[in-house]
Amino acid sequence: MATEIGKYVGPKLADMEASVKLPPPKVYQLPTGLDQLYEGLENVGVGPRYFGHVRKGEWHLELGGPKTGYTGFYFVDICDDPEEVTDGKVTVYGPDINEIPPESSIPFGFHWKVYGKDITHMHFEYLERIGGAMPLLYLEGWMLSGAPTEPWLRLSKKAAPKYTWPKVAQAARAYAMSSVPLIEKFEAVITAATPEVGGNEVIRQLVEKIDKRREIYDAWATAMEDADVDTFYGCTICQAIAPNHACVITPSLIPFCGIMSFMGAKTNYEVDPTGYIFPISRGEILDPDLGWYSGVDDEMYRRSHEHYKHFHLNSSITYPSTNCGCFEAAAFYIPEVDGIGLSQRRYTGFLPLGIRFSTLAGFMSGGEQNHGFKGCSLRSIMMKDFLRGDGGWDRIVWIPKDIKLEIAEAIPEEVYDKIATEEDCIEPSDLKEFLRQKKHPIVEKFWKNGEPQPITVPAPGGSWPEDEQGRIILGEGRVVGRWNS
Repeated sequence: MATEIGKYVGPKLADMEASVKLPPPKVYQLPTGLDQLYEGLENVGVGPRYFGHVRKGEWHLELGGPKTGYTGFYFVDICDDPEEVTDGKVTVYGPDINEIPPESSIPFGFHWKVYGKDITHMHFEYLERIGGAMPLLYLEGWMLSGAPTEPWLRLSKKAAPKYTWPKVAQAARAYAMSSVPLIEKFEAVITAATPEVGGNEVIRQLVEKIDKRREIYDAWATAMEDADVDTFYGCTICQAIAPNHACVITPSLIPFCGIMSFMGAKTNYEVDPTGYIFPISRGEILDPDLGWYSGVDDEMYRRSHEHYKHFHLNSSITYPSTNCGCFEAAAFYIPEVDGIGLSQRRYTGFLPLGIRFSTLAGFMSGGEQNHGFKGCSLRSIMMKDFLRGDGGWDRIVWIPKDIKLEIAEAIPEEVYDKIATEEDCIEPSDLKEFLRQKKHPIVEKFWKNGEPQPITVPAPGGSWPEDEQGRIILGEGRVVGRWNS
């Protein structure tokens, strides 16, 4: 059974680069003794203190990101057969760092192959975070943002002379193996996809192969519902850049970085109970539609350093989760139509808000609770309870075309053609007319006498007015939420 949890994961990917058209690679061998992990890395820093941002004008090399359409990946490939992994081997397709012209933006692939006799595929999300993302986040002079298959990396001009691709691979191997003793072998395959190597096309072919594996992992992630468990999990890894932020992870809620599902968080906590993943007692179900739980409120109030008292996991309008800045995509309230738009980083055009995603992301980031704005990942958008407290797909009115196609499977068939894209309209007045003409469910279910009823949201970190029953007052005659008596 293809979705049997922890078992079948589809075709092997250890040699996936051999299945696409690439030039002959350069092959290197790192020292493999555990006492030699950091040998030769003395002039570069590796650790949390180097977690930072490389800004415009400061970068020497950009991997993935907006100029390539976010074409790239980092992928931790769990290999079941030890013969598939040659420990310390580094294979490089394309030019080395010093051979790439300064201020170049190129597609790329970081394929880390790992083996350990005690590693199972249930460890994937844990290893992708610890062995995939964190070595890049914590490497001096590097910046990482975005999801594993749509990342954005920058290398600073100051740090660039210190690095070669084998050295990057060695730093990743050293951090991963010293952080995760379960890893016995680590092999790296790096593809610097300059035009002569194959550019966007060759990386997209590799991403398609990885996505098939991820689809199986995602099937495991959706095998449970929130009501099936008494314990959720949280993540504080991004408090280095957003001190009052923490993510909540439930069977129906994947964090907006897209890296970890509930099963991944559970496995992570079991392997490292003193790390950045922590358990959350679900507590009372205060409102199932909003995803409002007493235990989440209590724990996240403490984790936000007593800044935010309420968290509605299934809402972008009332008490949404805080945002750090790692979100793949965002849900945003459009008051002129009383609806919700969705967009992702790779869409660079204007939103119905009159701004681009980059401006929206800057406003949303930093760990504040911004009513009307919620970070999300493509994986979380695909979950059945996505924005259930706001009305779900009956409230979503605008999505860029390519993203709408990508998440088409999650959108109810009867609503799909009624959701506008940038090709239909961008101006709110045009969007309003589009929704009327298409008879979008929002017109009947949320508008009054054929007209939107805009909500005035509180300022970031503010509170909603409540009635005597503890329900949130959205406007005249409109309330949501209820305490569980």
